[in-house]
Amino acid sequence: MRPGESSAEAWMPAQEASWLMLSALPRVKKAGVLVRDIHVELVSPPAVSKLTVTSKVLGGGSSTADPDAEHPLVVAAVDPRGGALLLCSTTKFAADADPADAAAFRLKYSLVDTVGESFSCFLGPSDPKSVGLVRREGAARGQLLVVGLHFAPDSDEATLCYRAPKSGDKHWTQEKMLGFLRPLTESGRFWAADGVVTVGGSVCWFDLAEGLIVCDDIFSGDKALRFIQLPPGCGITNEASREELRKSRLVQVSDGKIRLVIVDRVGAEPSLVLWTLVDGQHNWMPEPEFTVSLTHILAPGPVLVPEIGLIHPHLPWSIFIRQGGCFRVVDARSATVCGDHDVSVEDPLLVWKLPPVFKRRLEESLSTGFVSFVARVMSGMCYLLDRLEEDDDEEGEHRRLALRSFSLR
Repeated sequence: MRPGESSAEAWMPAQEASWLMLSALPRVKKAGVLVRDIHVELVSPPAVSKLTVTSKVLGGGSSTADPDAEHPLVVAAVDPRGGALLLCSTTKFAADADPADAAAFRLKYSLVDTVGESFSCFLGPSDPKSVGLVRREGAARGQLLVVGLHFAPDSDEATLCYRAPKSGDKHWTQEKMLGFLRPLTESGRFWAADGVVTVGGSVCWFDLAEGLIVCDDIFSGDKALRFIQLPPGCGITNEASREELRKSRLVQVSDGKIRLVIVDRVGAEPSLVLWTLVDGQHNWMPEPEFTVSLTHILAPGPVLVPEIGLIHPHLPWSIFIRQGGCFRVVDARSATVCGDHDVSVEDPLLVWKLPPVFKRRLEESLSTGFVSFVARVMSGMCYLLDRLEEDDDEEGEHRRLALRSFSLR
């Protein structure tokens, strides 16, 4: 921290515009309601940015769908160094796929180029938590891969699957990882993916209860997988649900390293614990990088155990938590709360490092103070369109057309 700089300023430097807190639950509108099929609401953290797409982005083809689902799409992965977002339909499936086949490519995915406002649809792995995006090191817009991991149900043998969207190949490449079987951990349960993070050309699939599976160079001709157990004392021996774990644990990349943050409920006082992978993402540090008691730094009165939101992508000691309708930024170095922000968003969050064109737009908006106005206008328009879509008469159509004519880029 620089002399004279407050904790809040250290967490969120003035007019920082290099990344967004992106909701993993996009808004989906009927085709024709909006002027454009893809729109990203650019707001600076700690506000939450939202993606809005039309139903065209869901794609067509041989599939079944529930158009009235509350969340028909999720953001399955973000491009680590570009403008691509990988969306996965929660309701669209290949009509002829076998639901019992865990390896079947039966879910509908859409790879969205938010800068070029284009998208491509394809069928992919049945578990979106095992699918990520990785970009080759080097050029700013190096080769992008969609990559997944699945295990054979009969032998637990691992198979990597990947596809390069711009290669012209419309099929997935599948590569068996001979000799690598699904880990059976000390708890007696098999490993299962809770998500994917990428660092450079490395891909890391994580199980929040058991450990990490890492492919060090997905672009190598000699790919290999290795398993890293969770740090000592972090294994789960009780029957904690996946949902509970996702609220109290998070694996994320910050400052170029893979981090694990845990709300530890063991003992009388809950604490926030941060672990870091070192030695080229091979080993955990011998001790936690930070351990912070939550009892003394959160709101007075009975302790409402918080949920983990995210880690600042550049400042790993700055951890974003949710507690009682607030986002709180915990500075793990000084064991203080350096920012409280009232929020109504309960969506899962993703850190998205902005492509240059969006970074410039956000910087310009921050410099003029215009971004909050735009966010309010877009939010109001989306609400009105939701209501007007329910009006099927001629007057409702006229009102919809009037609103569309004022759509903002």
